[in-house]
Amino acid sequence: MAKRLSTILEDSDISKDNKQAFDQGHQAVGECLMAWATVELQLNLVFLALSGAMGGGASGRLQSANIAWSTPKSFDARMDVLKSALDQAKLKVPVRTDCLMLFEQARVQAKSRNQIAHSTLFVGHKDGHAYPEIEPFFFITARKARLGLKEIQAVTSRFRSLADSLVWLLLTRLNQLSPQVAKQIPSLTRLPDLVREIREQQSQLDKVQQAQQRDLRLVSQLRKLGKWPPPELAKKPPRRAVKAERKALLKKRASKSE
Repeated sequence: MAKRLSTILEDSDISKDNKQAFDQGHQAVGECLMAWATVELQLNLVFLALSGAMGGGASGRLQSANIAWSTPKSFDARMDVLKSALDQAKLKVPVRTDCLMLFEQARVQAKSRNQIAHSTLFVGHKDGHAYPEIEPFFFITARKARLGLKEIQAVTSRFRSLADSLVWLLLTRLNQLSPQVAKQIPSLTRLPDLVREIREQQSQLDKVQQAQQRDLRLVSQLRKLGKWPPPELAKKPPRRAVKAERKALLKKRASKSE
């Protein structure tokens, strides 16, 4: 009796290769989304800490905070609630800066989460081997490039790094870790790589902005002394004058054609 086509495909090496690729893709996507779930859990805990709903004697505040956090349905709306809690909390400037820094990172990485969560899994073939890849689909925005295993795993790594940074923020910056425990587990208080990287980027940006501000102050002082603009720049007509001249020329040509 002849086998059904589906049975033949199931028994073939090609089908087994495809199944392995599908399993790899499903596992990678699952690990990525679970890593993001950890990010959202840590954001929830940070919100509870900022709302004063953690610790003894805070049962009433805990219930209200849970309602406030669970009511918004979108991630952006919850981040707005988190930002409001931060605004009401009395934190030192460096701690507030770290909070804002990681909140912004969460907003940015949420876009990667959406791309992976709203994707279709495909199996491609190259050199006789099957490999998984996902294609994010959006009905409004432009079509996105497909992501392979390495790209998905890289996103997962970023999510885990963000989650670790939020744990550090909660335990050390928002004082949810006792000094005794901190001494016993020093890894909990170690500065995360993500936080160090963002701080360095912000430091470089601050240096550029400070240099620009110095240049502006210098130009303002030179202008007061009548030494700005320098002769080589003064010879060039202002952009407004160029536009006005071009507009007048076009109008003149239009009147001649009539």
